[in-house]
Amino acid sequence: MTEFFLGRGVEQKEFRKMLRSLVGSWLARSFPTVVKGAEKVRGDRSKPRNPYICLFYGEGGMGKSTLSRRLEAIAGGELEGDRRFRNQFQTVRLDWERERQGDSELSVGHDRIEPQAVLKALHRVLVRETQGTFKEFLTVREAIAKANVKVDEAARKVGQEGQGTANAALSKKVLDGGAKVISLILQVSAPGVATKAVESMLPVGLELSAELLHQTRVFVQRSLEPKEVELYENSRKRLAQALGAGLAVVAKKCPVVVFLDTYEIVDRQECDWAMREVMRAAGTRVLWVVTGRANLADDDWRGDDTFLGYRADFSDETLFTKSLAQFSGDEIRQFFEAVVPDQALTEDQAKHIGQFSLGIPFVVQAIANLWRDGVPLEQLLAPVEEDTLGKNPRQALIKKISQRFLIHCRNEPQDLEAVYALAMVRRTKLLGVLEAMLDESDLLGRVESLRSRYSFVLESDGVRLSEKLANFVREYLLGRELERRQYGHLHERAIARLE
Repeated sequence: MTEFFLGRGVEQKEFRKMLRSLVGSWLARSFPTVVKGAEKVRGDRSKPRNPYICLFYGEGGMGKSTLSRRLEAIAGGELEGDRRFRNQFQTVRLDWERERQGDSELSVGHDRIEPQAVLKALHRVLVRETQGTFKEFLTVREAIAKANVKVDEAARKVGQEGQGTANAALSKKVLDGGAKVISLILQVSAPGVATKAVESMLPVGLELSAELLHQTRVFVQRSLEPKEVELYENSRKRLAQALGAGLAVVAKKCPVVVFLDTYEIVDRQECDWAMREVMRAAGTRVLWVVTGRANLADDDWRGDDTFLGYRADFSDETLFTKSLAQFSGDEIRQFFEAVVPDQALTEDQAKHIGQFSLGIPFVVQAIANLWRDGVPLEQLLAPVEEDTLGKNPRQALIKKISQRFLIHCRNEPQDLEAVYALAMVRRTKLLGVLEAMLDESDLLGRVESLRSRYSFVLESDGVRLSEKLANFVREYLLGRELERRQYGHLHERAIARLE
């Protein structure tokens, strides 16, 4: 039984259109050999050259995961009007929030996740849900591991014997770091790599230069066989292409629809570039549905590096991108009528729900569920007296909302501290106070780093949080004694600066 779903008609319509294209006509399904022969003779120009990709984005709570599950139900033929799709597709769901639980390589923080870790997780899910073998991927991964061992051994040997003239530019920091550092240096000139991000992962004091890059390449070429050199220098690309090729084999039997949910966890440029290689190699019988917080379709600045959007790699013919908006007043009423059919909303109640929820689907649903369970709307929507903070049903609601917004800050303590500081400072021009609270000399750089990872951090009209988040987080902090004690130093620094 599918859960109640409201709106998102355009998104569902476009998705169904893509599914119909993948399934093909009755003639193509019934007489595939004849149709393929005809296409070969005339040259079928209507066939897309790129895979179908849906990119849905928006702030937390906008219903991205709910939409993703709805589309999965459509592809599975579970809905009354979509029975024709039943048994026509294989569906794969990868929820990155769930997948990183227990995966140490995905739990290191957004900017430290490696492309290889993302590909490894995708491979794990694909094997589990498609029963594919993906032999080429395993072969390439093993070959890369052997090359890494050789480079490590060569670096250790050179470090022990002393550097020769051919390795004059290779410092002790490079040799001690072995294959990991050497691979990072070679990545600088690779496509889809954010140079500043690579530099941040290099040993302290090691500066990149053209000479260092050249000597590193020479070192690798002397340490490996020619075939191993090409594989080592293009390890991410080769690994991604091998995984995509394996998925293409699976899709030959039956088209595949892959759902990548909470994609903001792994959407750093290097990881996303590897995912695009998988998409290209998997071919046109795989449809990708990507849901996350960032707009991946268009170019954007992330820190000092440019993020190249999907429009640069894929044609508009097969790329559909959509920002998910909040509920309108009418949609809020419709939602409540479906969830709580025996209690009609008054006009005043609907107005207050809209003002409190800001139309965010997650918040609207949370209020409706609590009202259905017997909690009076007045206790949820009315301001809370200070002496009842933490004891009122509203505060439980505020906690649930805030923790949903801040779910991706859990592994980033410094980011969570910065978000709390931004919520505390109501006036967006008080940059000096923020600098003191965060003990940060490069505040704009810090905020830009946050903005590249979290859609609710803004820079227009001063540094600030999205009001959709700030209003909830402020009230959340007021009612949480533990957070107030843990982040009390932020208040102390602000007071010292103001005095």
